[in-house]
Amino acid sequence: RVMRVLHLSFHFAEYAFRLSRALSKHHEVLLILGRENASAELTTSATVGNPESLKVITLRDYPLKDPRSAVNAIHLLRAIRAFQPDVVHC
Repeated sequence: RVMRVLHLSFHFAEYAFRLSRALSKHHEVLLILGRENASAELTTSATVGNPESLKVITLRDYPLKDPRSAVNAIHLLRAIRAFQPDVVHC
């Protein structure tokens, strides 16, 4: 059975990407990364040629007291709702 896996990681983008890419061989995976961490740890060439079963989204990582973090929460909830995961991995 193909599962829908949501992988949420605002740190360790390289590890999260490799794990998600491996999972995407057998499952549909949505990987949500912190934008700053992803740009620091992943090169553009690392994300080229991803299987169709792997979708990557990046979000800015705002401090919790920053009002923009509420907007991030809304984007996150919309992505989760639209993807309808069977498993959430943080």
